[in-house]
Amino acid sequence: MRTRPSQIESFVFDVIRAEVPRMTLDDVFEKKDNIAIAVKNELTDLMAVFGYDILKALVTNIDPDEKVKTAMNEIN
Repeated sequence: MRTRPSQIESFVFDVIRAEVPRMTLDDVFEKKDNIAIAVKNELTDLMAVFGYDILKALVTNIDPDEKVKTAMNEIN
């Protein structure tokens, strides 16, 4: 049984949705590496079942909702 990239993406987003709500917005930006480590740790065993080896997970772009961006700009 093989998994498709869209399914892998769904697994990744599940981990992110579990991790990010535990952090403040500032922490999300500051602790991108912690989010990446959580993704790697959570998916390593799961993806091995499908024949994938997770070497590293990268969090490169954090893009909050437009309402959040507007609120942040108003604060500044």
